[in-house]
Amino acid sequence: WGFYKGYCASLAFYAPSSALWWGFYAYFRDVFYKRAKWLGWHVNPNTLSQHVLNSGAAASAGVFSVVLTNPIDVARTRLQVSGNVHDGRTLRSTLIGLWREEGARSFLKG
Repeated sequence: WGFYKGYCASLAFYAPSSALWWGFYAYFRDVFYKRAKWLGWHVNPNTLSQHVLNSGAAASAGVFSVVLTNPIDVARTRLQVSGNVHDGRTLRSTLIGLWREEGARSFLKG
């Protein structure tokens, strides 16, 4: 496989991660805008308040998407950088090997 080792694992990580990020971003953006309106803030386009709310929504979305997809990212990284870890041929075998040898805490690394 050489250069493409872990390519499918990368797709298995990046596609859900991006989808989750956009979903969470839309959710948090709505929540932040409703809270700003409730607090009496006037959020106009291209103002600092809009940029602050959007930045807060983006950061919140990033946190939630990373927490949910980190186990797949840990396995993907192990699959790509290790020589022959846990058979190392598939994402599934890497996930099973991590679980058996290092336990659930191994998915929190990274």
